[in-house]
Amino acid sequence: MLKTAAIFQDYMILQREKPIYVWGEGTPGMEVTARIQGKKGTAVVDDTGRWKVEIPALEASEKEELLITSAEESLTYNEVAVGEVWVAGGQSNMEFWMRYEKHREEEFKNCPHRNLRFFDVPEICYEGQEEEFDYSRQGIWREAVSQEELEYFSAVGYYFQKEIQKELGVPVGVIGCNWGGTITRAWMNPETVKD
Repeated sequence: MLKTAAIFQDYMILQREKPIYVWGEGTPGMEVTARIQGKKGTAVVDDTGRWKVEIPALEASEKEELLITSAEESLTYNEVAVGEVWVAGGQSNMEFWMRYEKHREEEFKNCPHRNLRFFDVPEICYEGQEEEFDYSRQGIWREAVSQEELEYFSAVGYYFQKEIQKELGVPVGVIGCNWGGTITRAWMNPETVKD
């Protein structure tokens, strides 16, 4: 059994110019290798069934393939880009989808933006919740290539990444980790809350 964490998928964006970490689950003692851009890293699955591979820093690029292999299995992720990755975390103002944004029609006409991608982390708070509800519209990497895809982007995240992409000229991914109505201290570190 060879698995990666859910965020590793086709169309993902990996951070450029820093070591890349890929992690997942497997059979204890199994060796796992991850390869991209001609670089690779290897790790052994620990006693708890978890592994984490470090790959040396990558240059900005598009249309890459991330290959993860063990002695018996392999996983391939296609259309992977390397560029800037940012986390957009917060409450409903950060969660606010492009489908409700005032200037959305103009932005829908400007598609496609293949170098702008978004991953919306599902709002899951207990074990087994993923099996009880349909999360097929969340937890996937989306490209800003059509109205149907762009409307699921965080509006704040989209306008931010659009400016970053224009300035840096590299693919930009945003990971939306939002939950409307959450209390402010849920987004703060414990030391700040105590103060």
